[in-house]
Amino acid sequence: MEKWEIFQWKKSLEEKRIVLPNATVGKSYRQELDLSAAEWNEVIISNINGLEHTGLAYDTESNTLTGIPLVSADLKLVFNLIIAGESMEKKVPFAINPDPRSLWKTIDTDRDDPWWKPDEFLSQQALGSKSLVAASKRGRAHANVGKFREDHYACATAGKRGWHTIAVSDGAGSADLSRLGSKIACEAAVSYFRQLSDSAFDELETLVNGTTLPIAQPLEQKLQELAVKLLSPAALEVHGELSRKAISIDASLADLHATLALCLIKQFQNAWVILTFSVGDCPIGLISSNEEEVSVLNWLDTGEYGGATRFLTMPEILEQPDFHTRFSARIVSDFSYLMMMSDGIYDAKFETAFNLSQPKIWKQLIADLKGENPDGHQVDLVKENPDVATQLSSWMDFWSTGNHDDRTLVIIY
Repeated sequence: MEKWEIFQWKKSLEEKRIVLPNATVGKSYRQELDLSAAEWNEVIISNINGLEHTGLAYDTESNTLTGIPLVSADLKLVFNLIIAGESMEKKVPFAINPDPRSLWKTIDTDRDDPWWKPDEFLSQQALGSKSLVAASKRGRAHANVGKFREDHYACATAGKRGWHTIAVSDGAGSADLSRLGSKIACEAAVSYFRQLSDSAFDELETLVNGTTLPIAQPLEQKLQELAVKLLSPAALEVHGELSRKAISIDASLADLHATLALCLIKQFQNAWVILTFSVGDCPIGLISSNEEEVSVLNWLDTGEYGGATRFLTMPEILEQPDFHTRFSARIVSDFSYLMMMSDGIYDAKFETAFNLSQPKIWKQLIADLKGENPDGHQVDLVKENPDVATQLSSWMDFWSTGNHDDRTLVIIY
């Protein structure tokens, strides 16, 4: 090739752009440099300068830039090219973006606040022949500005006959004392059943003990009526407790706005009985033993805007003619998982209310919990695991773009 031809070739390559997709700190990067175009034919990239200390390297055999970036930077990489035996340099802009997680701050909450509560709460316990694990964590959005965790949950044994109560609540982001509202909602609900006489369950237990599965339609209706009979006084008591607290601290009831998802569950000899009640957007999902079917045990107060969420603190909720539809009752021979969650989990993992009815989405969540996730966090949902609550807490740090609310998840397995 003549000198003038090489010169013209170099000039042509100087005007050609090499575009490298941006990399992100901590995220595996791989970009093959395509040299198949006519103007790059027989061009060799002998080296790339400027990658020092970035965690990336260039492989001359595969023409591939690979690695896991260590630092964020705006770089001008220098490509060393060999053209017909002659060398030239070409500068190529390249950006390594910071890990989005690193941009979030964690600011402590005010421990002197009269309604302070910890950023995280977790627990595990036996529940019949199964186990229960639960965790509630302050979301990044609240941690970033030093706000409190607004979610809450509580679990307790009700009486001496093996009934268990689980409550999950999400305080309204717009309410000044929602962290207190969610706490009162959960604690008042489990306290109500803890103090309830065992005889209050007589009618329900008699019905269950005389029932064979699958249950007949008339018994389903009777079971539903008993769910309303047992749970509606608890809902009224929670609302009353919130009202009394608002008066005692000279606050409005709206300042304590909080949702409530309530579950009353017991294992009988050949069946499980599950009663639920809810106001708001905390789903309760029951996954069948073979994990092929899912039942959403409550309907969600959701809409296209945040104001669509309903709260137990709203007096009109208790007066609506469809109030009885907020209760459900199930008798099942067995199940694999029962999950209760706040919208911090629901929004990130299900996105829409429709997806809650899709078994494949629940299967994805279960696989995610078992370790199929980018962080490799694994929750060993086996009865003998003493670290299951800690594992669940670590898993709940997952990254989901745009979803940084508080997260609460209760699992019976």
